[in-house]
Amino acid sequence: ANSCKAARALEQLLWRTAFDLNEYQDMETLDQRLRTILAVRLCNRIAKKKTYNRKQVLTNVLDHRYQETKSLVETIQRVKLEKVATMKGCNSNNGVCPYIPLKNEFKADGPFPKPVRDLFFYTPLIDAFEKTPSDKLDAIPWDTLRDDAQRKLNAYLEYNQSTTL
Repeated sequence: ANSCKAARALEQLLWRTAFDLNEYQDMETLDQRLRTILAVRLCNRIAKKKTYNRKQVLTNVLDHRYQETKSLVETIQRVKLEKVATMKGCNSNNGVCPYIPLKNEFKADGPFPKPVRDLFFYTPLIDAFEKTPSDKLDAIPWDTLRDDAQRKLNAYLEYNQSTTL
């Protein structure tokens, strides 16, 4: 029963990936088409597993601080998006921000006040949490990065509040 389901699923994949009936029936290209289908399926499975493993590794490495760290990263990302949405060229009525070149405004050495520059460009927690390879996550000084990010977020929020009063 399981082998029949597997054969039927493979047949359907061959049919869906064929350009036309002639390609589907071409026995000379069958081996290559099967290899392509299997390679794509394997890559998809590995990608799903990597995503799952990354979260699992982060959870294991950060232990009880995982949720706190994730929340801090999400908060900083939200604050950045909110700041970008209030910059020149953004229409606050519909939330649309078309691409407009803004000189140096998005560069680390641009004309930003220190709290903005520090949070936007010099907060390594974000990259560590999102981009560090899974096998290197246990070597990250998470407490130091989290404390640094929280300090920079607090300084940015204080600055932002003082400039909107």
